[in-house]
Amino acid sequence: MEFRIRHTSNLFRFSILLPWAVLFAGAALFGILNLFLKDDVQRAEVFLVLLLLCIGLDVVYLVLFFLEKIIGAKIIIAQDHIVIRKMLRRHRKIYFMDIRNARYSYYDTVINSHYLTTGNAGAPSGMLRSRRPVNRPPEAVARLEFELVSGTRISLNDHAESYNRMRNRAKVDPSVDPNADVKLYQAYQCCCAAVDAYARQNGLQIPRL
Repeated sequence: MEFRIRHTSNLFRFSILLPWAVLFAGAALFGILNLFLKDDVQRAEVFLVLLLLCIGLDVVYLVLFFLEKIIGAKIIIAQDHIVIRKMLRRHRKIYFMDIRNARYSYYDTVINSHYLTTGNAGAPSGMLRSRRPVNRPPEAVARLEFELVSGTRISLNDHAESYNRMRNRAKVDPSVDPNADVKLYQAYQCCCAAVDAYARQNGLQIPRL
């Protein structure tokens, strides 16, 4: 089974801060070099080079950002392993035997804090709720984290517009599953079923995900 998700790498989580960081670093470097440059022409040349470098880095970052938004990531579930293909990392193969645990959850992008998880569902505290902008509902993003036997953690995320639309309805109608149309949740369910089937077929004791 294959599932395409709208994954955003950690590199792009700080997109708002990047231009300021590049500008600060460029200004600091120019200030240091300025102490050793006596000629105004040399200073102008160094400033121009740093300016072009900052602009170039921002352009590269924006290109990669929009490429990942378009391409996303793909999760391929086979009989005994999972393949994760990302734009910035070509692919990662994870064998079922190497998975210690898998955790599916949501986090709120408005307050940048955990809002709802499959293991501990509930509303955020009053303090966090007060930080939410007026008339702006929390925007949930799905996350799936694999913990491997080696201790490595692999995290995937996906936009969950359908969950945002359906979670309030699910509170009053138990028959509604707000996760049903979230691609990352579908991949998680498929992975759990594949791991269970692989363990039964081979008589193995693999922890349930």
